[in-house]
Amino acid sequence: MAAEAESPTVAEPSAEAHATDLSRLLLSLIASRHSVAPKRLQAPGPDDGQLLQMVNAAACAPDHRGLRPWRLLRIADHQRTALADLFEACLRDRSGPHDPAPSEPDVARSRDKAQRAPCLLLAVLKTTPDDPEVPLTERAVALGAALMNLLLAAHGLGFAAMLTSGRAVRSARFAQAMGLAADEQAVCFVAIGSARWPSGAPAPARPTTWATGSPDRPQRLQRLQRSQRRQHLQHLQRRHRLHGLQRLQRPAARQPQRAAGGPEP
Repeated sequence: MAAEAESPTVAEPSAEAHATDLSRLLLSLIASRHSVAPKRLQAPGPDDGQLLQMVNAAACAPDHRGLRPWRLLRIADHQRTALADLFEACLRDRSGPHDPAPSEPDVARSRDKAQRAPCLLLAVLKTTPDDPEVPLTERAVALGAALMNLLLAAHGLGFAAMLTSGRAVRSARFAQAMGLAADEQAVCFVAIGSARWPSGAPAPARPTTWATGSPDRPQRLQRLQRSQRRQHLQHLQRRHRLHGLQRLQRPAARQPQRAAGGPEP
């Protein structure tokens, strides 16, 4: 009887090769992310599970002494009209007794901002408890790092996003309407959705980045074309979907609770 042919053995990638591919995946994810204006964000937005993944990624950001000096409020769909009313009221507040009232187009643009993007979060900075080792500037950096993690997680899940703010967000009326405590400051909105690009629109321009080198002849970093970056990212995602990316997840005990819905504006 003829011996059965042995199945070919597929060699497992070495730890070094795995680390190299994983680093390329992360760098490709960072290099390919860019902001997309809320007016170009459309449905579908993230579902509850995907949004929780983004919030969990935000919670992995540096946090000196574990103060967690921030929180996220989710603006529900049924709160958008109330948010539009709030934007309009804040706009009218900025008109002094001797200033002309806002024009109808200005009011319409202000209200329209509340209806953009299928998912809208509000980032809030907490200034207490007092800790001389963690000044306000460091707490703001912690929030910024958390938001960057959230944006990268959104990008990795196939969504686009952008941070937006404005004078309304910094007003006393806005803080009161959102139910913020005396030790809290509204910082910015996080708009998340699926990117909608006009036909034939060019890729967003990137600023020139220079490598450290001779002052006489600085070396310009070569950037991949947008399509090449996307293809490379997709290839690495497929390769590491089962084992590579799982190693980035933190233990479940450190996961925060799902972002709670914000109060009625």
